[in-house]
Amino acid sequence: MDRSELLDRYSKGDRRFLGSDLRGANLSNTYLKWANLSNANLSNAYLRGDNLSNADLRGANLSYADLDGANLSNADLRGAIGNGKDIISLSLAYHVLIDI
Repeated sequence: MDRSELLDRYSKGDRRFLGSDLRGANLSNTYLKWANLSNANLSNAYLRGDNLSNADLRGANLSYADLDGANLSNADLRGAIGNGKDIISLSLAYHVLIDI
């Protein structure tokens, strides 16, 4: 899936992107509030300035994703894969749910 398909589906009310392969995608400054991206591959994705508040990111691969300035308020990151302490740092910076 690419950026245009994701945003097109989202604009039509679709919030289910479970297991999507968005590896390396440039999704900077997108509005994906309440999106279900569980088990999605977001490794190396550009998510700068995204609104991912209340998003379901359980089990998502966020390795080396650029989350600078992203809004992850109340996002669910349980089981998400990241760069080790980066996921823990996210939980401290935002009200997110993780398993430690």
